[in-house]
Amino acid sequence: MDLNRSIIIKFLVTWNGVGLLGFKDLLGFFTRLPVGDVSFERAAETSYLMPFVGVFIGVLFGLVGYLSFSYLSPWIAGLITLVSIYIVTGILHLDGLSDLMDAAFANVPHEDARRIMKDPNLGIGGAVSLFLLLLTGLVSIEAVGSYSPFLLFQAAVVSELSGKLSISTVLGFGESPYEGSGDRFIRGFNQKDYVFVVILSLLLGILFGWTYGFLVFIGPLVGFFFIHLGRDTIGGVNGDVMGGSNEVARILTLLVLGGLL
Repeated sequence: MDLNRSIIIKFLVTWNGVGLLGFKDLLGFFTRLPVGDVSFERAAETSYLMPFVGVFIGVLFGLVGYLSFSYLSPWIAGLITLVSIYIVTGILHLDGLSDLMDAAFANVPHEDARRIMKDPNLGIGGAVSLFLLLLTGLVSIEAVGSYSPFLLFQAAVVSELSGKLSISTVLGFGESPYEGSGDRFIRGFNQKDYVFVVILSLLLGILFGWTYGFLVFIGPLVGFFFIHLGRDTIGGVNGDVMGGSNEVARILTLLVLGGLL
């Protein structure tokens, strides 16, 4: 009963002033859109609204993909669609993924791994990981968009929901080894928030993706993998682990959907 009441309250809070401001703050945190002043604290406290952020981002790059594949050659359309993702979201999460992979491939103690992640230079582990991720993204987008531009629009939304559900999984089950931005988000997120995010992500996934909506559950699988990777690499999870899980969940969801066609 308490869990049901908590979920209902979350739905109600979503539409009041706090929820709308939190959504704006999360947009400012997860995108490069000019949303004005952003409160980091409020973003952390309303991180259960991430599925709505996922839908917003997915609709934007889904529209770009739909229009591109409707009028341009497939590979050009695929490249434009892939680039549009990072025009909207920026490359902060890509940078986090590369830092994490540099540290993971170094196979060193936790303290040394944390120092590697702070190094501004791109290592071979990060470079190879980014290359494989972006190549997989391009191939997956081309496969889905060539099959159906409208299906790509649906896939865009579902993949972003999967990415945000992956982050939520890291927040809900991961532990931060030190204080930082990731630690603040973890402390502002609890198990009831996670249940709310899972239910909301599934509903939105089915609404936009129909039968493909269940692919949002790729997100938690990726999230748990990154929790394990973060624990082995740096002793827990941080912002780079969260961002990396988002990037991989998005692309893996597109890849799986493309493989099902």
